[in-house]
Amino acid sequence: MGTYWVSHSVLFFPKCHPSTLRDSGLHNMTFLGSISSLHFPTRCRSSVTVSRSSKGDYNVNVDFTVTFTIEAPDTDSNGNLQYNGDGSLKTYEYTVSESAGGGSISFSIWIVGLQSPMQYQASSGSGWKNVDGAIYVIKGGSLSFKVNKNPTDAPSWPTGNPTWSGSSGASGTGESISVTFNTMSTSTSDTKTVVAQCGSDTLTANVIVFGIDDIQYKNNNGQYVSAPSPLYVPAGGTVDFKATLKPAGANWPAGAPVWSGTSGASGSGETISVAFSTTPSTSLSDTKTVMATCGETKTVDVVVVGIKELQYKAGSGS
Repeated sequence: MGTYWVSHSVLFFPKCHPSTLRDSGLHNMTFLGSISSLHFPTRCRSSVTVSRSSKGDYNVNVDFTVTFTIEAPDTDSNGNLQYNGDGSLKTYEYTVSESAGGGSISFSIWIVGLQSPMQYQASSGSGWKNVDGAIYVIKGGSLSFKVNKNPTDAPSWPTGNPTWSGSSGASGTGESISVTFNTMSTSTSDTKTVVAQCGSDTLTANVIVFGIDDIQYKNNNGQYVSAPSPLYVPAGGTVDFKATLKPAGANWPAGAPVWSGTSGASGSGETISVAFSTTPSTSLSDTKTVMATCGETKTVDVVVVGIKELQYKAGSGS
């Protein structure tokens, strides 16, 4: 999955296909004394193969050249320190050079992947649940998703991992992500995916986005049919309404849908009966609303129809 360069004593890599790890120089050497020059040849190389599952400590022999200058106190033949005329300590410099093999560098490698399964939660503080089959969420609702490291004792994720993607619009990097679902599923097989990836490891959550499809009313034949808007209802009449769910096969969550409106509709559940006022609407625009809410809201406008006045005809020609 590419070439990696040794620059630290501990390395974290995505779980990946066999890769080559190369050393471009010893970056963490410590020297006693004052270093005035430190050189590494540009073509110094050593490699080790990293398999999909290997992790641990590695010791790799490398060929390198190190040249450095050390400043040390000057002494006479008896080992006595020598001083300059101004009283400062007299020093001298000497150069040490090591080259062509015999060097080594040690480092740790962690091959990090994803621990199955992915987890999710509906709201902050509600607790994480394992993704086990399709997840249902109301249109416009949000879910948080999280993945864990494999192995779990890995000290860190590889830089820039894990990454998130999917048909849900999930995007970003990090251990967790929040996704808002605004597109309704057309069927239970039309899932919106949330995909986490670290190297060659992937985990996927399938989400079914549901919501209110329509409001129906029970007609004179006792059948539920789609309610027109406006719906004409006799003053003082009672009408049964029903909310339908999309996609077919989805189930209403507990306490949904919620009914409301200026008609006096109130309560929750798939169906509701609404008793309308005995006072007719004053005009066709004077409607009473019946509203069902589950994520989004559907509304039916109702015109209450009553008798305005009675007229009579006394006789022929009158």
